[in-house]
Amino acid sequence: MAEIPKIGDVVDCEECKTTFEIVWLFPLELVQANLQLPTTVENISKI
Repeated sequence: MAEIPKIGDVVDCEECKTTFEIVWLFPLELVQANLQLPTTVENISKI
């Protein structure tokens, strides 16, 4: 299972060649429902 990112963590998204800094916490249910971190990061980038 992927590690749940914490505020301040820097996440490197290999698929989209971009680095994101986590500035808020994910709802735990969202992380559990979508265990693929790159997909979660990609969804956040569209907000």
